Amino acid sequence: MPQSRANAIASAEKAFAKLEEHYQPYLLEQLEKINVAAKTSDWTKVIFLSHNISGEAGSMGWPHASMAAALLRQTIEEETVKQRQDAVRLCLNSLMVIVKQNLRGNSDAGAQLIEELTHMVAVLSETDS
Repeated sequence: MPQSRANAIASAEKAFAKLEEHYQPYLLEQLEKINVAAKTSDWTKVIFLSHNISGEAGSMGWPHASMAAALLRQTIEEETVKQRQDAVRLCLNSLMVIVKQNLRGNSDAGAQLIEELTHMVAVLSETDS
């Protein structure tokens, strides 16, 4: 590999590592925005923000945050208003745990949390159907 290409790759990897380093505080800011939007029932904003997180978090080394955000968006898009608040709160709380506990990568704790979250949202769906 020519030296200039190797330097370019090393530079890109360094820049991406810096982005990853600052992603956790960014995620916390986005979760606060989602929290405010959910409290005011601004579902369009919650969907927009959770969609962004679900798309970018996996690329930044947070696959469980990505999954929880996708479940949050899906819950809002598919569920009734009655169960929406409870399901949104579960998803948002799970996202906060994932981020605050720094459950990056493919951690067992993150996987278990997503599994339980998915089950609990399904239970909410069954009880309100």
